[in-house]
Amino acid sequence: MPGVGKKTAERLLIEMRDKIGDIDSGGSESGKSSSSAQSGLSQEAESALIALGYKPADAAKIINRVADESVTDAGQLIRLALKSMNA
Repeated sequence: MPGVGKKTAERLLIEMRDKIGDIDSGGSESGKSSSSAQSGLSQEAESALIALGYKPADAAKIINRVADESVTDAGQLIRLALKSMNA
């Protein structure tokens, strides 16, 4: 992805680690459904892509394209989205 190298992607994941932890613990403790948790992961990943400079519509499209039930955290979803953009 132009302008986003390994260091920037790592920094983004580190900065978002606390938020990702909140989503993970909130989903298991409060009994949220898996679709609700998946929606939260998608929103988190979209926000990350927007923070990297992508347009909101483009971020939503790419996240929807790569999101599935096997994705367990926002970091993984972000990595999949970035990889699919480079492919």
